Amino acid sequence: MKNVLYIEDDIVDQMAFKRMMKEHSKECACTIVSSISEFKKLPDLHIFDVIITDYYLGDGGAEDVMKAFPNRKIIVVSGSINERLGNTDYLRYISKPIDYALLIQGYQWVMQNNVGNKNSKYQYLDLTYLNQLGHGDNEFMKEMLQIAKEELIQNLADLNKSWQIDDYSGIRFHSHRFKSRSRILGLGLEEKANWVEFNANNSQKEAIRNNIDLFQNICEKVLVEIDEAIQSFSNI
Repeated sequence: MKNVLYIEDDIVDQMAFKRMMKEHSKECACTIVSSISEFKKLPDLHIFDVIITDYYLGDGGAEDVMKAFPNRKIIVVSGSINERLGNTDYLRYISKPIDYALLIQGYQWVMQNNVGNKNSKYQYLDLTYLNQLGHGDNEFMKEMLQIAKEELIQNLADLNKSWQIDDYSGIRFHSHRFKSRSRILGLGLEEKANWVEFNANNSQKEAIRNNIDLFQNICEKVLVEIDEAIQSFSNI
């Protein structure tokens, strides 16, 4: 059974969604919350296979959800789809009222293409790439994860130092390296790192700081998950 999360503050839209998903009740378990505050109180975010959220909510919106699921594909519904809201590799927009056929298409798109590690206990770390390289070699996995952990710590330190001294060449270099770290560990932060790399200049200093803070916040959790993964391979 697939777990579907729907974040919507309009009761009518909630009822319509429940009605549409009723036909799929045997294969889907739906959780509906009405706000970002409720969303943040959910104990196990990693259990959800499909995440659907309203673009605007009373206490936040889709951006808050994207921050919580940086390496996952998300369906965003909005009553005012415009030229600013285009589909990307990670987002699929659906206008309100939700069209049933488009909802099912979006659901299938997520299930077929979601880059998140849905079969993992980890919320941020995705071992798909490393598992493909390791072919069941636990010692290789432990070694690679330890190296990746050390490199990630150094990478973030270098990014922070470059930002503090206005070294935009350094920011470009270290954000480029961070893209590789993100790709190997399945963090889904490549697009944001790419933006930092190609917009590293003084006029974007605060926006760069915000992205580095995001990297730092997510990677603090990733480092914990890496330690858990190393331990799990040690116990096999």
